[in-house]
Amino acid sequence: MAYFIFDRKKSKTTPRSTSCDDSSLKESSVPWNNNKNSIMNIEKNEKLIFLDVDGVLNTELMTPKDALHTKLLERLSDVVNRTGAKLVLSSTWRLHTVYRAKLLAALARVGIDSILVIGDTPRLPLRLGPWPPAEQQRSAEIYTWISENCPNGLLNWCAIDDLNLLESAYSDFFMNHFVRTTKEAGLSQSCAIQLHNFLCGDKPRIDDNTSSNSGEETRREIVSNDVICQEGE
Repeated sequence: MAYFIFDRKKSKTTPRSTSCDDSSLKESSVPWNNNKNSIMNIEKNEKLIFLDVDGVLNTELMTPKDALHTKLLERLSDVVNRTGAKLVLSSTWRLHTVYRAKLLAALARVGIDSILVIGDTPRLPLRLGPWPPAEQQRSAEIYTWISENCPNGLLNWCAIDDLNLLESAYSDFFMNHFVRTTKEAGLSQSCAIQLHNFLCGDKPRIDDNTSSNSGEETRREIVSNDVICQEGE
């Protein structure tokens, strides 16, 4: 497995720290496609990331709850830059105009232009069943988007989420196409590496140690780097 360093700067003794200076987020530019749920014909070899936000680009330690952390955003940006991947929003942030605009603005600030956000997963009705409802709904929405927009299938795609999408009726569909983060750490270094490798065709095991980022080392790193931030600071 290839390993890359996604942090852009380093200190002398520890991975570089990034303070969250997002005192205010300006309104984003108009998205590339006002009809963001229109059917597209995605090429089979296109690289796509299905992006959750809460527990990926922020952590449960952060206040306010809609804060986004620069360091986690930059890790995502590095993966996008290295792989040429585009984004599809699967987070509930896609459902709210203000949150969606805030997300696009934050992505733009780390070099991910809104043109790379090619759409949103559909909002499907919640259906009760033997699986956890949130995981089942999120998985169904991603599956539906791919089914409708990728008539020839899709090879190099990955969903990143703090929900366990393997606990759904679509577990086989997500095998080797899913990176799970934690609410405590968000998009850790190891998760960024796994995301990169999935997009590039390298298939590490889902239960590989690199997929877990709940260790105290990662949590200490994030907390020590001003992960708790508030708008207006």
